[in-house]
Amino acid sequence: QLTFREGEIGNARCAPDGQTVVYDAAWGGGQVEAYLTRLESPESSPLGVKNASVQAVSSTTEVAVVLRPKDLGGFVWLGTLARFPLVGGRPREVVDSVYFADWAPDGRSLAAIRIVGGICQIEAPLGRVIHSTHAWMSHLRYSPDGSMLAFLEHPATGNNAGHVCVIRPGEAPRRLTERYEMVWRLAWRPDGKEIWFGAQESDEATVGVAGVSLDGVVRRVFSAPGWAAVEDV
Repeated sequence: QLTFREGEIGNARCAPDGQTVVYDAAWGGGQVEAYLTRLESPESSPLGVKNASVQAVSSTTEVAVVLRPKDLGGFVWLGTLARFPLVGGRPREVVDSVYFADWAPDGRSLAAIRIVGGICQIEAPLGRVIHSTHAWMSHLRYSPDGSMLAFLEHPATGNNAGHVCVIRPGEAPRRLTERYEMVWRLAWRPDGKEIWFGAQESDEATVGVAGVSLDGVVRRVFSAPGWAAVEDV
């Protein structure tokens, strides 16, 4: 257990050292804020960035966040993508209308899911649209080697049922799983051979965290009596 206060946890990411976790949370009904904690410490330190949703920590320890996320309903929150060094500094705003984002493994560029003109699109890198849909997508993550991105495809607006998918820039996306009644959050295993994700097969059957290979073989990673979602690996 890494946090000990009552509140709402947003996203969490491991820093490159494997010992530091950056996350956002709203404690005691307060404002959402970015925090840092280390595995050996029960304490969390605020990073001085408020009203921000943590997206990713780069290999060069730069943090990507979505500032001032606005709830559009149906699980969609849009805000301004920004970046700042983990060692401290003010966020530098990059682009608006961002839902999810991730750093490329080299730490030099960002990919994002944006909603522009009512169309949900993946940009990798920013400004280059590699896939778009009238439905919606979530939880974009680069593979460890940077050759592809994983994301969740949700066919129906306002419903987080869907599939785990991968896409290579220049190619069509590929579904790796059947439809889950609820699927939310994902992370690549560091060797790039599996994608872990939180899922629920039906209202009665909770999967917890599952893993899927690039060949579409699904296995159960972690079972929980209630809802569980993977943040990072």
